[in-house]
Amino acid sequence: MNKLLYVCVFLLFSLNAKALDKLSSIPEPNQKLLNSVVKELGLSNTNKEVKEKIYGIFDMSLEGQWYSYWVGNGDLEKSKFKGDKVRIVELIIPNNNRIYVFTLVNFPDANQIFYTRRQFVEGSSKLGLDMFEKAKENSKLKKIHEADNYGFFNEKGFVSFEIYHVKVPDSMVSYIDCGIVDTKPTK
Repeated sequence: MNKLLYVCVFLLFSLNAKALDKLSSIPEPNQKLLNSVVKELGLSNTNKEVKEKIYGIFDMSLEGQWYSYWVGNGDLEKSKFKGDKVRIVELIIPNNNRIYVFTLVNFPDANQIFYTRRQFVEGSSKLGLDMFEKAKENSKLKKIHEADNYGFFNEKGFVSFEIYHVKVPDSMVSYIDCGIVDTKPTK
Protein backbone atom coordinates (compact mmCIF):
# COMPACT_ATOMS: atom_id res chain seq x y z
CA MET A 1 0.00 0.00 0.00
CA ASN A 2 2.82 2.41 0.87
CA LYS A 3 4.50 1.71 -2.49
CA LEU A 4 1.31 2.60 -4.32
CA LEU A 5 1.05 5.83 -2.34
CA TYR A 6 4.67 6.73 -3.16
CA VAL A 7 4.11 6.02 -6.85
CA CYS A 8 0.98 8.18 -6.90
CA VAL A 9 2.74 11.07 -5.14
CA PHE A 10 5.73 10.76 -7.50
CA LEU A 11 3.46 10.81 -10.57
CA LEU A 12 1.56 13.80 -9.23
CA PHE A 13 4.75 15.82 -8.72
CA SER A 14 6.34 14.75 -12.01
CA LEU A 15 3.22 15.70 -13.99
CA ASN A 16 3.09 19.08 -12.26
CA ALA A 17 6.81 19.63 -12.92
CA LYS A 18 6.28 18.93 -16.61
CA ALA A 19 3.39 21.41 -16.71
CA LEU A 20 5.69 24.09 -15.28
CA ASP A 21 8.01 23.75 -18.28
CA LYS A 22 6.44 26.15 -20.78
CA LEU A 23 8.51 24.90 -23.72
CA SER A 24 7.41 21.29 -23.40
CA SER A 25 3.75 22.29 -23.33
CA ILE A 26 3.66 24.32 -26.55
CA PRO A 27 2.14 22.69 -29.66
CA GLU A 28 4.40 21.02 -32.24
CA PRO A 29 3.99 23.71 -34.98
CA ASN A 30 4.87 26.45 -32.46
CA GLN A 31 7.88 24.43 -31.29
CA LYS A 32 9.11 24.01 -34.88
CA LEU A 33 8.82 27.75 -35.48
CA LEU A 34 10.65 28.55 -32.24
CA ASN A 35 13.45 26.12 -33.10
CA SER A 36 13.83 27.68 -36.57
CA VAL A 37 14.03 31.21 -35.14
CA VAL A 38 16.48 30.17 -32.39
CA LYS A 39 18.68 28.39 -34.95
CA GLU A 40 18.67 31.35 -37.35
CA LEU A 41 19.64 33.64 -34.47
CA GLY A 42 22.67 31.40 -33.87
CA LEU A 43 21.40 30.33 -30.44
CA SER A 44 20.75 26.60 -30.94
CA ASN A 45 22.77 25.73 -27.84
CA THR A 46 21.06 28.24 -25.56
CA ASN A 47 19.15 27.25 -22.43
CA LYS A 48 15.37 26.94 -21.88
CA GLU A 49 15.16 30.28 -20.08
CA VAL A 50 16.39 32.17 -23.16
CA LYS A 51 14.22 30.10 -25.52
CA GLU A 52 11.16 30.90 -23.39
CA LYS A 53 11.98 34.62 -23.60
CA ILE A 54 12.34 34.40 -27.39
CA TYR A 55 9.04 32.50 -27.62
CA GLY A 56 7.44 35.19 -25.46
CA ILE A 57 8.24 37.77 -28.13
CA PHE A 58 5.90 36.21 -30.68
CA ASP A 59 3.68 33.65 -28.90
CA MET A 60 0.64 35.98 -28.85
CA SER A 61 0.51 35.74 -32.66
CA LEU A 62 0.12 31.94 -32.70
CA GLU A 63 -3.62 31.87 -32.00
CA GLY A 64 -6.28 30.32 -34.23
CA GLN A 65 -5.19 29.70 -37.78
CA TRP A 66 -1.79 31.21 -38.49
CA TYR A 67 1.00 31.00 -41.03
CA SER A 68 4.61 32.04 -40.62
CA TYR A 69 7.42 33.03 -42.92
CA TRP A 70 10.81 34.26 -41.86
CA VAL A 71 13.84 35.79 -43.56
CA GLY A 72 17.36 35.66 -42.15
CA ASN A 73 20.91 36.79 -42.90
CA GLY A 74 21.41 34.50 -45.88
CA ASP A 75 18.08 34.96 -47.63
CA LEU A 76 18.84 38.12 -49.59
CA GLU A 77 20.79 37.34 -52.74
CA LYS A 78 23.10 40.36 -52.46
CA SER A 79 23.64 40.01 -48.71
CA LYS A 80 27.24 40.65 -47.66
CA PHE A 81 26.47 39.69 -44.07
CA LYS A 82 25.37 36.05 -44.58
CA GLY A 83 28.09 34.74 -42.29
CA ASP A 84 28.07 37.66 -39.86
CA LYS A 85 27.91 36.82 -36.17
CA VAL A 86 25.16 39.43 -35.74
CA ARG A 87 22.05 37.47 -36.76
CA ILE A 88 18.76 38.92 -38.03
CA VAL A 89 15.33 37.29 -38.29
CA GLU A 90 12.32 39.00 -39.83
CA LEU A 91 9.29 36.89 -38.85
CA ILE A 92 5.90 37.47 -40.53
CA ILE A 93 2.78 35.85 -39.02
CA PRO A 94 -0.73 36.52 -40.31
CA ASN A 95 -3.57 34.95 -38.31
CA ASN A 96 -7.37 35.21 -38.20
CA ASN A 97 -7.32 38.57 -36.39
CA ARG A 98 -4.35 40.58 -37.62
CA ILE A 99 -0.91 40.60 -39.19
CA TYR A 100 2.22 40.49 -37.04
CA VAL A 101 5.79 41.33 -38.05
CA PHE A 102 8.67 40.66 -35.65
CA THR A 103 12.28 41.71 -36.11
CA LEU A 104 14.88 40.01 -33.91
CA VAL A 105 18.57 40.93 -34.03
CA ASN A 106 21.04 38.88 -31.99
CA PHE A 107 24.15 40.80 -30.89
CA PRO A 108 26.29 37.94 -29.53
CA ASP A 109 29.09 40.16 -28.19
CA ALA A 110 26.52 42.05 -26.09
CA ASN A 111 24.63 38.84 -25.16
CA GLN A 112 21.37 40.53 -26.17
CA ILE A 113 18.61 40.33 -28.73
CA PHE A 114 16.96 43.57 -29.81
CA TYR A 115 13.40 42.99 -31.01
CA THR A 116 10.55 44.96 -32.53
CA ARG A 117 6.96 43.72 -32.58
CA ARG A 118 4.40 45.16 -34.98
CA GLN A 119 0.69 44.35 -35.15
CA PHE A 120 -1.61 45.57 -37.90
CA VAL A 121 -5.38 45.46 -37.36
CA GLU A 122 -7.90 46.62 -39.95
CA GLY A 123 -11.52 47.58 -39.39
CA SER A 124 -14.23 50.05 -40.30
CA SER A 125 -13.49 53.77 -40.22
CA LYS A 126 -16.07 54.19 -37.42
CA LEU A 127 -14.29 51.59 -35.28
CA GLY A 128 -10.93 53.24 -36.02
CA LEU A 129 -12.24 56.68 -35.04
CA ASP A 130 -13.78 55.30 -31.83
CA MET A 131 -10.48 53.63 -30.90
CA PHE A 132 -8.60 56.85 -31.76
CA GLU A 133 -10.87 58.86 -29.43
CA LYS A 134 -10.30 56.35 -26.61
CA ALA A 135 -6.53 56.60 -27.18
CA LYS A 136 -6.74 60.40 -26.85
CA GLU A 137 -8.44 59.96 -23.46
CA ASN A 138 -5.99 57.30 -22.23
CA SER A 139 -3.69 58.89 -19.62
CA LYS A 140 -1.02 56.23 -20.29
CA LEU A 141 -0.64 57.43 -23.89
CA LYS A 142 0.98 60.64 -25.08
CA LYS A 143 -0.14 62.00 -28.44
CA ILE A 144 2.98 62.60 -30.53
CA HIS A 145 1.31 63.76 -33.73
CA GLU A 146 -2.16 64.14 -35.20
CA ALA A 147 -3.17 64.81 -38.80
CA ASP A 148 -6.48 64.71 -40.69
CA ASN A 149 -6.49 60.94 -41.06
CA TYR A 150 -4.00 59.56 -38.53
CA GLY A 151 -2.78 59.87 -34.98
CA PHE A 152 0.51 58.72 -33.46
CA PHE A 153 0.74 57.89 -29.75
CA ASN A 154 3.54 56.79 -27.41
CA GLU A 155 2.96 54.78 -24.24
CA LYS A 156 4.56 56.92 -21.54
CA GLY A 157 7.82 55.46 -20.23
CA PHE A 158 8.07 52.75 -22.91
CA VAL A 159 9.27 52.27 -26.47
CA SER A 160 5.71 51.41 -27.45
CA PHE A 161 3.51 53.12 -30.03
CA GLU A 162 -0.06 53.10 -31.32
CA ILE A 163 -0.84 54.53 -34.74
CA TYR A 164 -4.43 55.05 -35.85
CA HIS A 165 -5.01 55.52 -39.58
CA VAL A 166 -8.50 56.22 -40.94
CA LYS A 167 -9.43 56.40 -44.61
CA VAL A 168 -13.18 56.00 -45.17
CA PRO A 169 -14.58 53.34 -45.30
CA ASP A 170 -11.65 51.58 -43.57
CA SER A 171 -9.14 52.06 -40.79
CA MET A 172 -5.98 50.41 -39.55
CA VAL A 173 -4.43 50.38 -36.11
CA SER A 174 -0.73 49.57 -35.73
CA TYR A 175 0.79 48.58 -32.41
CA ILE A 176 4.59 48.72 -32.26
CA ASP A 177 6.91 48.02 -29.36
CA CYS A 178 10.61 47.29 -28.87
CA GLY A 179 12.58 45.47 -26.24
CA ILE A 180 15.69 43.54 -25.25
CA VAL A 181 16.21 39.89 -24.32
CA ASP A 182 19.38 38.96 -22.46
CA THR A 183 20.88 35.80 -23.95
CA LYS A 184 23.38 35.18 -21.18
CA PRO A 185 21.76 32.81 -18.68
CA THR A 186 21.02 34.29 -15.27
CA LYS A 187 21.46 30.96 -13.51
